[in-house]
Amino acid sequence: MDEMFREMLAVDSAKALAFFWDGLVAVRGRDTVSKAQMLYVSSILAHYSLVSCGSGENFPTPTTLSDIFDRFVIGVSRGETPMDSETMATAGASTLFLNGFFRDQLPRRHSTVYWDQMGQAFYYRASRAERDREKRLLMEGMAASSPSWSLRCHRLRIYLEEERLDRQYLIRPSGQ
Repeated sequence: MDEMFREMLAVDSAKALAFFWDGLVAVRGRDTVSKAQMLYVSSILAHYSLVSCGSGENFPTPTTLSDIFDRFVIGVSRGETPMDSETMATAGASTLFLNGFFRDQLPRRHSTVYWDQMGQAFYYRASRAERDREKRLLMEGMAASSPSWSLRCHRLRIYLEEERLDRQYLIRPSGQ
């Protein structure tokens, strides 16, 4: 058992990024998407695959959309959460991750269309607060295409479940 955990913990961020990049390429179909956005979304999925929900990080992996609402909508309105570009981009990324990758599990409690719009609004705010031109353009692009990325993330989850179900580990540890 210890060996299995050692192998699973051997997955690094580069390996996780490549895994999600390859998956998004596989589900992209005929869509033409921005390479920068593709890398950005791959990095979101890789990050959240490696960060625990209970981690001591400033923004751990969110567990529910209600958590995102409390932190980034209520928290901003109360002045508890800053509305800077990095924080709003994190809100957009968190929304994209949950509303996209776990989309099947949400309709009983949340409107996926509403959360697509929330993700767009978070990215729009991130773009307005961003001073770096390249990051601002990326955030503007994510604001415009966030619902499409949410659906791609959903397709990716289905693809991973259906196409890679027979593999012991979806992400191979480094060196394998």
